[in-house]
Amino acid sequence: MNNLNTGRRFTLDPSMTYGQMRRALAKQKNAPIVFDMSNEELEESYGATCGVYDECLQAIAINSDMAYVQKRCTLVHELFHWLHGHEGCNGLYDSKQERLVRRETAIFLINPVECAIAETAYEGDEFNMSAELDVTMQVLEDYRQLLRDSNSPIQSNINHLACRTLL
Repeated sequence: MNNLNTGRRFTLDPSMTYGQMRRALAKQKNAPIVFDMSNEELEESYGATCGVYDECLQAIAINSDMAYVQKRCTLVHELFHWLHGHEGCNGLYDSKQERLVRRETAIFLINPVECAIAETAYEGDEFNMSAELDVTMQVLEDYRQLLRDSNSPIQSNINHLACRTLL
């Protein structure tokens, strides 16, 4: 992923696990530092519960008490904040920045074909679909909202593929 405005970039495959993503980022030049913090430390330091990107430190803190799927989705979410150079206040971003990052996280992590197959296989059940796609239910809901916001099912698939290519 590249951002021409900030000059920042990261190279990850959406199918990577949380551990694979952490190892890949550690090898990439100019990538943010990623570290784990306990829920108590994260909340005390940043008022956050899942994760946070700190622009001053060029670092991402992830709640070490979460399940790996949550850590994976949170890491990608915070990476997009870093990619855009968002400077939140105590880990808080304005709603426009947050919507953008949630949308990009969903587009990056969810493969449209796999999602369609899971949708059919699990008859739209969000819990089973999110488990199959290795994302949180929030990321799946963000993806579904993105599709609902598009004009038609065909157009939404075209938009999704175009967005995935541009990122």
